Amino acid sequence: MVVVLVVVRVVVLMVVLVVAVRVAVLVVALMVVRVVVLVVLLMVVLVVVLVVVRVVAAVVALVVALVVVRVVAAVVMPLSVLAVVLVILLVVVRVVVLAARRDAARRTLWYLQHPGYADAFQTSGASGSGAAASSSSCDGQAEARRAVDSPPVPWHRSCAAEPAVRRPTLADTEARLRRLLGLEGRPAEQVWQWSAKSLEGSSAAAPVRYRAAVRVPEVGRTFTGPWRHSAHKAEKAACALLEEFLDSWCKEPPPREAPLPPDPGRRRLAA
Repeated sequence: MVVVLVVVRVVVLMVVLVVAVRVAVLVVALMVVRVVVLVVLLMVVLVVVLVVVRVVAAVVALVVALVVVRVVAAVVMPLSVLAVVLVILLVVVRVVVLAARRDAARRTLWYLQHPGYADAFQTSGASGSGAAASSSSCDGQAEARRAVDSPPVPWHRSCAAEPAVRRPTLADTEARLRRLLGLEGRPAEQVWQWSAKSLEGSSAAAPVRYRAAVRVPEVGRTFTGPWRHSAHKAEKAACALLEEFLDSWCKEPPPREAPLPPDPGRRRLAA
């Protein structure tokens, strides 16, 4: 009897132990499942957060891009329109200037009666009659619009050219001086005496300047010209001063026995 009780107790304890083990396994399994579910939920939340962040970033980038495009368009469009307008204006001005130059050249050639341009324009009278005769003709109307007043008698055909002013040369001045002072046949050294000075430039690129002076022994005066860039021009300048003195002395050549006049007071002619 005792053995049976012991066996029963052992069996009961084993059954309880097995049940307890199974319950513990079930509890652990439930805990593991709960942990796995929590991890899965966390992963899903993280994925959703990442997706939302990426979507928000894309939306923000799109908005920023749209704002930048609109700002650039608002700034660049007026400038581009202004640039196009300026280019068009420049082209129009160039075309108008070229047309005006061509028209002015054609009118000038017509005015000068250049061959090939004598009938380029009509006079006022001819244009009136032409317009009345060909009122229905487009060519006549165009010619009438381009009509200009008739110029006076062409100067290059009927008007005599004005004689060119001849400037006295050194030989002319010497001959005049000989005639006024009665020194015909005398050596040139007794009529006038020339001297010259030269001044080097301050640099290699600066030209050399010259200054000439002429002395008239019979008058007792020296005429010094200004600085010039060539010896010939310097002599011409001094000779011009001598000519001015001779012009102030007398309008016509005096007789040989006439005395020399006093100094007229033109200090800039005297040396």
